[in-house]
This record gives sequence, structure tokens and C-alpha cells, in this order.
Amino acid sequence: MKKLIALLTAAIALIIAFPQTIYAEYIGKGVHEAYIYGYPDGTIRPEESLTREEAASMLFAVFKESLSADGKSVPVFADVPRERWSFQTVNALYANGALSGNEGKFRPDDKITRAEMASIIYRLADYEPGTKKFTDIDGHWAQKAIENTAARGWLAGYTDGTFRPDGNITRAEAVFLINGALDRRPESEDALLNDMKIWTDNTDTGKWYYIAIQEASNSHEYSLKDNGYEIWDLVTDKSEKKEIRGYDLLGY
Repeated sequence: MKKLIALLTAAIALIIAFPQTIYAEYIGKGVHEAYIYGYPDGTIRPEESLTREEAASMLFAVFKESLSADGKSVPVFADVPRERWSFQTVNALYANGALSGNEGKFRPDDKITRAEMASIIYRLADYEPGTKKFTDIDGHWAQKAIENTAARGWLAGYTDGTFRPDGNITRAEAVFLINGALDRRPESEDALLNDMKIWTDNTDTGKWYYIAIQEASNSHEYSLKDNGYEIWDLVTDKSEKKEIRGYDLLGY
């Protein structure tokens, strides 16, 4: 009896420590790399608009395996010098034809528009046919990119049928949509792990973007359940990588 009680106690302790073990139906395992990073002050600023260089950093991390050039070249843009944190990611996307500037400048601190985001993703993602119509993009320079990326789930419009191509996109909105397009879907906060990186401005588990931000900012191993949702097995990168060190994405 004492042995049975000891075994039961150990099993309960294991389940408490690793709640993932209570799920039996797994259909696969994998690794998800972080693709958005926080700031030196410990924040991740989910409700702030994404800048052009932050978008470049984020999308480089998402698509880096398919890029053919790494951006280790002389500066392409006058306002993105070699010492700037986003230098190599911006140069890499430029070298792969994914982004451009204007009159020799990239305007890295400007807020990226929804149309610009669609254009970069359209050039980076493997092409798949699809078109989603919106009421406010006819004749827009990015119409084709918007219709295709929206149809594939990379971006989304609004309930009134508009896309608002010249509006901005927040960091949380970008992460939420990219997670969806990549099928990165923890079922609930219980699917995460206690030793993940926590940002000081993303602690409210009731926020619509809480899980999406944690998923995108923590590298982890996961198991895929038969309902299509994932559950984390191991946090693989616990370093305090910040947005200011975006060049680390290239491994230097």
C-alpha cells in the first residue's frame, strides 16, 4: 500500500509540474523560433504601431530559411548605417527583393502601413493562389499583394469590408495574424510554460493578444494535439534578447 501511495504521489507531482503530460493525443512535434523581441526596458509594447525596421526584423526571422542573401554588404540605405541594429535584416530583405526605399532612404522609424506589410509578405511567402476583395483598395498600388496575403490569412480586413491600406498595424495585430498563418496556436495559457520570458506590459492574461505575444516571443519545442492546437514542451531560448539586438537574428 505504501508503494502504491508513493507511486500515486509521484504521478500527481509529475502532472502538476508538467501539465502537458495529461494530453494523450499528439499528432506531431516541432520547434517554433521567436520572431518578435522586446525592448531593453523589459517591455514588448504590443499596442504600439510596428515600425518599418521592426517589421523587417520580424519578417526576416519568419522567412530566414528561404532567403538567398544574408545582407552582409555595404549599406544600401543612407539612414540604415552598418551600426544600426536593423542593418543586416533590412539589407537581407532588400537583397532578396522584398523591400525598397525612396531616394536612397528606408525611413526605418516610420510606422509601416498595412499595404507595405502586405507587399513584403507577398514577396517573401511561397506563392499560393487566392484573392480576397475589399471595398477600399481598387487601384491601390498594393492591391494584388493585399488581396492575396489576406486570402491566405497573413493579414485581415475589417468588419465593414475595408482593408484600410494606408493605416498602421500594431505589433500585437501583426503577431496575431502571423501566428495564425503559421499555425502557431496554443490552446490556452495552460499550454505555455512557467519559465518563458514574461514582458512587463504583457502580463494580463485576459488581453486578446496575451497568448499570441508569448507564442511569438519565446522559442520553444511543442507537441501538436489532434485538435490542431499546440502545447509547449520546452522553452529553448531563455536569453534576454532585445529589439535593439535585432542583428543577432543572423547569428553574429
